[in-house]
Amino acid sequence: MKPAHFGEAIWASLPVPAILLDPGDMIAEVNPAAEGFLNASARALKSAPVFDRLMIDAPLDDAF
Repeated sequence: MKPAHFGEAIWASLPVPAILLDPGDMIAEVNPAAEGFLNASARALKSAPVFDRLMIDAPLDDAF
């Protein structure tokens, strides 16, 4: 197995949702577990603002 394919296999087999963001907090990549968690396909999620798709009920201002 080539290294690039090996990394893709690990990403796809992660049992927990994983979301990769670009510098502008836009969704760049999601794994299959994240597709199920967010109830949307990777194609629909790509380039979407992360906070339009993921709601966090926590005082984030205090964290920074």
